[in-house]
Amino acid sequence: MKCRKCSFENIKENKFCSNCGTELYPVPFYKKHPIKLALSLTSIFFFVLFFYSFISAINQIGNDLSLTQKSQGYISGKGENKIAVINIDGIIVETFESDGISSLSDNYTSAREIKRILEEIRNDNSVKALILRVNSPGGSAAASDEILSEIKRYKSETKLPVVAYLADVAASGGYYVAMGSDKIITNPATITGSIGVILSYLSFKELADKYGVKHIVYKSGEFKNLADSFSVPTEQEAKILQSVIDDTYNTFVKAVSEGRELDESYVRKIADGRIYSANQAMEAKLVDEIGNFENSIALAKKLANITEASVFEYGQKSFLDELLQISLPKLALKFLPNQLTTLPAFQKPQLLYLANL
Repeated sequence: MKCRKCSFENIKENKFCSNCGTELYPVPFYKKHPIKLALSLTSIFFFVLFFYSFISAINQIGNDLSLTQKSQGYISGKGENKIAVINIDGIIVETFESDGISSLSDNYTSAREIKRILEEIRNDNSVKALILRVNSPGGSAAASDEILSEIKRYKSETKLPVVAYLADVAASGGYYVAMGSDKIITNPATITGSIGVILSYLSFKELADKYGVKHIVYKSGEFKNLADSFSVPTEQEAKILQSVIDDTYNTFVKAVSEGRELDESYVRKIADGRIYSANQAMEAKLVDEIGNFENSIALAKKLANITEASVFEYGQKSFLDELLQISLPKLALKFLPNQLTTLPAFQKPQLLYLANL
C-alpha cells in the first residue's frame, strides 16, 4: 500500500510507513473521538435552539412594547392636518408567516399588518384623509377580502375620505382592495383590471404512472381529495371546483359593482379576467381620473375640505422589525427571482385574486 505522505510502497500488513512512519490506516475522527463528536453535535443543536428561542423572545417583547413599529415617515406637505398613506405592495397574503413560498419574498402585503396600521391611523385625530397606494397583482382572495373589509370599516367609523392611487400594477386583488375607496386615480402607465378568480395546481399523474409511483389515499368522502396533484379531476369534480370559482367570482363582481356604483350585468361584461391600460380603465368606468401621486394628494385634500396637510406614510418598519423578521429559510431564498417565489405551482391550491403578470 502506498503511503499517502511519501508514496513509499509498503506491504499490506504494515500499520505504519516503513519510510516515514506515517499511519497507513488512520482511524476516522468519529471512531477515534466519538465523545467529542457527540458533544460537538449536541452543542450545535442547542446553539440553534437557543438562537431561535432568543429571536422569538425578543420579537415578542418588541411587539408588546411597540419597539418594532416605526409608525410613520414624512413624505411632503406642511401643517397640523395629516394625510395618511398606506402601501398595498406586492403579493397579498394573510399574515407574514402565511403558507406558501410567496411568504418568503420581501415583496408582499399582509392583511393582518394592514389591519394594525388602520388601527394606528384611526387613533390619530390629526389624520383627515387616507390614500391607498396600490402596487400589487393581487394574491389570496381571502386576504384581499379582509383588507377591503377593514378599509370599509375604517371609512364607516371615521367618516374620512379614502383615495386609491394605482401605481405600476393594480390588478385582480390589487384592484379589489381599491373598492373601499371613494375615488380612484390611476397612473398613466398602470396595468389594472384582471377581475376574476383563479385556482391552479400541477398534476403529476402521468409522471407518477411512468415511473411506477403509487399515490395511496384513504378518505372519508368521495370528494375529500379534490385538487389532488396525483390525479386528474373527473367531470363531477371539475364542476365542484368551478362552482367554488364562480361563487368567489360573484363576490368580486359584487364588490366592483358596489364600489364603482355600476350595474352587475355591466361589470360581468368587462370582468372576464383581462387587464386594462389606464385609458381603457377610464373608458370602462373602473377609475375616476388619470394622474400621478401628487394628484391623489390634491384630491384627498379636496375631499377632506382642507387646503394644507402633511403627508405621512404609515406602517414603515423599523430596523429592528426588519432584523427580527429575517429567518434562515428566508435569508437562503432572498436572492431567488420574484417570479419563482410567487408561482402558484409552488403553493397549496387556493383561491386567488391574482393577475398572471
